[in-house]
Amino acid sequence: GKIKDAVKNFQSVAHHYSKEGFYAKAIAAYKKITKIDPKNKSFYFLLAELYIKEELHNDARESLIIAAQNFMDDGEKDRAKEAYEKS
Repeated sequence: GKIKDAVKNFQSVAHHYSKEGFYAKAIAAYKKITKIDPKNKSFYFLLAELYIKEELHNDARESLIIAAQNFMDDGEKDRAKEAYEKS
């Protein structure tokens, strides 16, 4: 549907920006994805990696904690633990 298409488009844009070293723009695109699809855990990990590259460690920690909470909500305890440990 429309959400899936929007996520795919923003993901493509974010990947391109990240690959070209425009991390702030990539972060903005991934943040849009998390707004329209907040339960999509993988994008919180990507956001955390980009935040670290931009030395935004508190934002990285927050993204990992959100990912961990989403994993817990879905019963994925091992993945939740991994996210918490990275934070």
